[in-house]
Amino acid sequence: MRQIKRIEANYNQAIDQIKNLDTQIVERQAKHRALLSTCDQLSSEPISTFQPTQWTALIDYAIVDTESIEFIFRTGNTIRISI
Repeated sequence: MRQIKRIEANYNQAIDQIKNLDTQIVERQAKHRALLSTCDQLSSEPISTFQPTQWTALIDYAIVDTESIEFIFRTGNTIRISI
């Protein structure tokens, strides 16, 4: 009986890991599609309207302080804007 419970626990743990991996795959595929779309938009013509996908594809993170916002791009470049 102990062995059955152990096997069942291992099975349930494996199922949880598979669900987690499936979620990660879906998230990464969506991110990949967004990046490809943004690259296509940026390479075809200058940006005339802002699209949120462009923002998330280009910016890694931003640092906000009392006097400025610093945008750190995925390429490592930074831009500081006074506020």
